[in-house]
Amino acid sequence: MAKPESQYKSFLKENPDSNFTFDEWKSWLGNKIASVIVNLGEDQKICHNCKHLLSMIALGQGLRCGHPNKTPKNYMIPSKWSTCEMFVKKSKKSA
Repeated sequence: MAKPESQYKSFLKENPDSNFTFDEWKSWLGNKIASVIVNLGEDQKICHNCKHLLSMIALGQGLRCGHPNKTPKNYMIPSKWSTCEMFVKKSKKSA
């Protein structure tokens, strides 16, 4: 991934009418990225919303898939934003 300064220069080339300073651009880009992450909500078919997600970070094992049909080499999940064909939506906890 390119450094922020290089990304900013590319942004200015692609948007010559922009008046963003580097700091304004960083803030704008951060807000844009945050809005995408927020939109990955409960309706998305991602590991974060799957009932088989096992968070074993405190044990030094990272994120794991607990689906019974997973092979041992496929237990590791690169990110909670990943998805797979074995997705099963979490049930909501009662209050």
